[in-house]
Amino acid sequence: MATWTLRDQEVGKRMIYRTPIKKRGWPEPMIDALLGAPDKLVPNPHYKSGPRAQLFRLDRVLDAERNSPAVGAAVVLAALRNWPQT
Repeated sequence: MATWTLRDQEVGKRMIYRTPIKKRGWPEPMIDALLGAPDKLVPNPHYKSGPRAQLFRLDRVLDAERNSPAVGAAVVLAALRNWPQT
């Protein structure tokens, strides 16, 4: 699993976009099932007319990674796929 270097009180204030969650190894259906609706919708930072960007509280994402064996396995597999080849 990826390590976060934020103090606990900072984690509750932080938000994470949906795309970085997917890059951590979460499949789309798992994001929807375990996190549900986003905590905040913001204007799309890349396309003015695009769909609103979805933000999730970082503490919710980290809790799901700690408490769900399926998410933990998905994150580990994603990390192994990106492991440098020697």
